[in-house]
Amino acid sequence: MQTKLHRLLNTDALDERTLKPIVKLLLMVGALLLMWALVSNLPGIDALVPQTAVTYGAVLGAMLTLGIIAVLGLVAFKLESLVVRVLAGPATVVADVASIAKHIVLFVAVITAHSGLAPLLVPTLEFVGLEWTYDMLFLVLALIPTAVIAITMAGNIDEAASLLSGRLASADAAEPDDDVEPASMD
Repeated sequence: MQTKLHRLLNTDALDERTLKPIVKLLLMVGALLLMWALVSNLPGIDALVPQTAVTYGAVLGAMLTLGIIAVLGLVAFKLESLVVRVLAGPATVVADVASIAKHIVLFVAVITAHSGLAPLLVPTLEFVGLEWTYDMLFLVLALIPTAVIAITMAGNIDEAASLLSGRLASADAAEPDDDVEPASMD
C-alpha cells in the first residue's frame, strides 16, 4: 500500500549512494561549526593582531567561515539534484522546487558570510571610512537568491496550486478518515 508520502516522493531514488554526498557535506559543516566554537575559546584569541584593529579570532573565524560557505555552496547544488531526483510531479514544478531549495541554502551561505566575515572586514573598512559598504555588499548578495526564490515561486503558482489541490482532493477521496464520523443532517 502506498502512502501519501510515497506518491509525492520517488523513494526509490533515496539510496545510500544518493544521500551520502549530502550527508558528508552536512557533517563537514557541523565539523567546521565545532571548530569555530573551539577556536573562539582559545586563550589569547581576542588579542589584536599587531598594527591592526583585528583580533586573531577574527582572522581564524573568517577562515572557518570561508570553509563553511564553500561547503554550503556544494550542499546547495547537491540538494538541487537530489530534489529533482526524489520529487515526483510535473518537470517544471519539480525544477522550481529544486531551484528554491538551492537558493535557500545559498541565502544561508550569504548570511553566514556576512556574520562570519564581519569581525575581520568591518574594522578594516572602518580604517578607511568605508564600513557602510560591508552591509551594502551583503544586502545586494542576499537579494540575489531572495529575488530568484520570489520569481520562481511566482512563475508557476497556478500550476503548483493545481497540482497541490488535485493531490489533496484525490488523497482525501482515496483514503477516507475512519476516525471522523459523517455529520448528521438533523
